[in-house]
Amino acid sequence: MTEKDKLPEPKQLKTIFTSDSELPTHFINAVNISAGLEEFYFTLGNAIPLEVTDIKELENIATINAHPVFRFVVTRAIMQQIIDVMSSVYDSQTQQIDMLRRSQKKENGNDNDSTS
Repeated sequence: MTEKDKLPEPKQLKTIFTSDSELPTHFINAVNISAGLEEFYFTLGNAIPLEVTDIKELENIATINAHPVFRFVVTRAIMQQIIDVMSSVYDSQTQQIDMLRRSQKKENGNDNDSTS
């Protein structure tokens, strides 16, 4: 194979979303994920809380209905990226929440680490 015949090296391109201002935002509190052979199927939905007037009513309830809002499928490679990004974002959010709570405790004078 001559130098001219060599295929170029694969290049990884970064995806940048241009605008999401027109996208609707849905509140999701129900998720189902199933796996195919090489892909993952996500169904996102909204379950409306039941109106329960007596705690004993809960004994007769086994399920709650969720309205499917959106379904999508991703490859294994994209699923791994989702897991990695979500883990990083979740850890960062947890650190920010912890810092905020510590700051609020100090402001309220509830800092257990301080000595009087």
